[in-house]
Amino acid sequence: IVYIDQVDNVAYIVTNAHVVVSKYVRNYLVRYVNSIGNYQVNKAELINLDIQSDLALLRVSGDFLAEVSLGNSASLKLNSPIYSISSPGFIENNSFLHGHFIGRSKNSELRKEISALFLSLPNAPGASGGGIYDQSGLLIGVVRAIMAVDGTPFTPLTYAIAVEKVNDFLKASAPCMADSSQSCLLPSKPANNQNK
Repeated sequence: IVYIDQVDNVAYIVTNAHVVVSKYVRNYLVRYVNSIGNYQVNKAELINLDIQSDLALLRVSGDFLAEVSLGNSASLKLNSPIYSISSPGFIENNSFLHGHFIGRSKNSELRKEISALFLSLPNAPGASGGGIYDQSGLLIGVVRAIMAVDGTPFTPLTYAIAVEKVNDFLKASAPCMADSSQSCLLPSKPANNQNK
């Protein structure tokens, strides 16, 4: 959760676009810990999507515990300890993992537009959209992908979108967050009707 509107009891959650974009998915359910520490599931609404950056913003109503604070991935040094909190598909509860920062790329092989963080972090399929945190608990990235190794549920290398990209996306989404009736999603293109 990156922002909580306490007046309207609405939270905004950043995840990956590839997690929410599917011709089969129309309703989004979000499982989270509420303000008294219990798991809760509520329906969420997709309000912004950036395919190039692989980021999506969901809005969900409910009673929330806390929002994250954004850090600065540029301050990471080689072998800096990092932590991941995610919910891989086959794990019922959240997973909490420890690893190290091993590098960055402004021209990632995954997507040239993404400033990627490379992490020595054993993650599992389904971890996409989970947060990456520094030692102070500040969000420094969002899990984008893992390097798959056949036959093993956890893989040793994780790619993450740097928090600076997340912050740019949130700034672009600000009008939608200020007016809860608004969506930043672009409308579908109208059919090309040419009069002859």
